[in-house]
Amino acid sequence: MAYDGMTFMGDDPQILLKRFADYVAPYPAKRLARWFGCAEKTAEHFRQGESWPNARHWKLIVQHFGRDVLAAVFEPEIDETLARLRREERELREKLHEIEARRRKALGDLAEFEERRHEDVDRAPVGRDLFDAGHHLNN
Repeated sequence: MAYDGMTFMGDDPQILLKRFADYVAPYPAKRLARWFGCAEKTAEHFRQGESWPNARHWKLIVQHFGRDVLAAVFEPEIDETLARLRREERELREKLHEIEARRRKALGDLAEFEERRHEDVDRAPVGRDLFDAGHHLNN
């Protein structure tokens, strides 16, 4: 799947590796090695898209570049995920409206009665014993 010229992971299993390589390519391997705490050869592998940073490297990468590197590598998938979640949310809202409409139709003219009935139950005095009330009326 492509979006505005970007390639997503579903199209290419190496896309994250390539995005990271593109991000660090402008920097010399020697400088990257110093920043990332790795060998210069490892940094060159990052630049060439031949190696993925381990957790220790990622910690230093993020400390050096901040969120910008994460956005460059992962943002297209995040955007795609957000779009999918928005679609799912809209579909659920539509389904809820359908169910509410069916409920209202099933109630017909009883809708107002049912709403009042629930209000009366909610307003009933707590601890009131109806049998005691009846008993006092007979006395």
